[in-house]
Amino acid sequence: MITKKSSQIEQKISLEITKDGKPVESVFVGENLIATVKSNMSASSMRVVDCTAHRVGGKTPASVNLIADGCALLPSIMSPMKMTPNGWQSSLSAFRIDGSEQIDIVCILNMCENGSCDELKCPPITSERLARRSLSNDETSIRVDRRLSVKVEEKHADGQMFQAICIEPHLYLPGIALFFGSLFSIAISIILTFRKNRRHDAQVEQLLLGYLTTRFSRQYRTSLPAEIIGPKYIKTSSEN
Repeated sequence: MITKKSSQIEQKISLEITKDGKPVESVFVGENLIATVKSNMSASSMRVVDCTAHRVGGKTPASVNLIADGCALLPSIMSPMKMTPNGWQSSLSAFRIDGSEQIDIVCILNMCENGSCDELKCPPITSERLARRSLSNDETSIRVDRRLSVKVEEKHADGQMFQAICIEPHLYLPGIALFFGSLFSIAISIILTFRKNRRHDAQVEQLLLGYLTTRFSRQYRTSLPAEIIGPKYIKTSSEN
């Protein structure tokens, strides 16, 4: 955050980077963020003329120009700054520079004369514009910055992202034993269930066969003549 005194009034200006409305300091590559220049001053009295991303660490300095002369150089990474009720805002896609885990987003603001800025017109993006740095007035310019830690999610072979899972060495062998023990228990349960079902089907089949045999036997006997059935099946009466 930058604090600057003007006309004996303390003015606080800061650069805030948010995701889903919440300030963030650690993000993943490719996440959609919002960069906001916040101030207790009116946004119409200032203009964002330059924004640059600087790599943190490394043997040689490296930076990427994002905004120059108030115009976006890489709109796919950082869109043009627009004046909103919350201040100057721009969409920002998280990225790394040469694999660095941290980057500094630095923006330069110019204070406009008479508290009003002229309308800005951005020319087409060319290689000359990408190479040229914006010209800001050091006497009236204000520098704001914010550091981001940018992480990279590991990718599976099919391209889907997932977070790495670490297993402690002392849990590896018990985990394998538990896994194979579970498979063995499932196999035994399936075999016992199958045998139980087979016994149940055999019992039902035996009972059904016995029932049908008994019923058929009764019907067959009652339909035969008495002389075929035999004397023990004939009802007789004794003579007086």
